[in-house]
Amino acid sequence: MATTSTKSAATTARTCTWRQWVETWYLAYALLGVAIAGLAPILLPLTASRTGNAGDVGLVMAAFSLGGLTAPLWGGLADRYRVHRWLLVGGLLIVATGLVAFAFTQASAAWLASALLISIGSAAAATVANLFVVEAHPPSEWDERIGWLQTFYGGGQVGGLLLAGVLSQIDLRAGLLAAAGLTALAILPGLFATHTPPIPVPPKPVLLHPTRHGDWVTGSPQRLFHHLTWTALRQLRPALLSPFGIFLAVWLISFAGAAAVFSLDFIRNNFFASRW
Repeated sequence: MATTSTKSAATTARTCTWRQWVETWYLAYALLGVAIAGLAPILLPLTASRTGNAGDVGLVMAAFSLGGLTAPLWGGLADRYRVHRWLLVGGLLIVATGLVAFAFTQASAAWLASALLISIGSAAAATVANLFVVEAHPPSEWDERIGWLQTFYGGGQVGGLLLAGVLSQIDLRAGLLAAAGLTALAILPGLFATHTPPIPVPPKPVLLHPTRHGDWVTGSPQRLFHHLTWTALRQLRPALLSPFGIFLAVWLISFAGAAAVFSLDFIRNNFFASRW
C-alpha cells in the first residue's frame, strides 16, 4: 500500500513539473512546426519541380530560408513597440497566406514571392515565441521553458514530416492547404493565450558589443548580434583553434555535405529520371 502511494506521489510530482513549464500558447508553436519544419520543406520543392526546372526548386528553397534573416528586425519591433502578441498572430497569418498563394500559382516569380512571405512570417512568429519566454520569466526558468517550447516545435516537425510523406503521394495542393489550415488554427492559442511581456526596467538598448556589458543584455535575440570587425576576427582565432572550434568546423562540413547530397539527389530523382 505504501509503495502504491509513493508511486502515485512521484507520478503527481512529475505531472506538476511538466505542467509548470508548459503554457497553452505552446500549441501555436507546435502547429507552426508542423507547417514550417515538417510540411513546407517537402511540399514546396515538390510543387516547384512540376515546371521541370531545377533552378526554380533552388530559388524557392533559397527564398524559403532567406526570411530568417529578418528575425532581428522583429525582435527589435517587439521590444520597441510592445507588439509581441500581434507579431506572433501576424506572422502566423502571413505564413498561412503564403502557403495558400503557393498552392494556387504556377508562375516562378509568384512561387518566390510566396516562399519569401512564408519565411518572413515564420521568422516573426518564431522570434516572438522565444521572447515570450525570456522577457516574461526569470533566467532561472529559461532552460526548462525553452526546452519544452522546442520539444513542442520538434514534435510538430516530426508529425509534419509524417504527414508530408502521406500527402505528397496524394495531392501536393491539398498538403499545402492543410499546412495553411494548421497555421491558421495556431492563431487561436497565439491570440487568446499570450500576453505582452512587461516593459523591462531599465530599457535594454541594442549595443555594438553586447558581451562587454554583462548578461543583462541577452534578453532578446537581436541583442546577441555582433558587428563584424577585423579586431573581432583576430580575437576569434584562439576559439577557432580550440576543440570547440574544431567541432564547429566539422559540423559545418557535415551539414554542408548532407545538404549538397540531399539537393543533388532531389534533382536527380525529380528531373533527370523524368526525362528518360
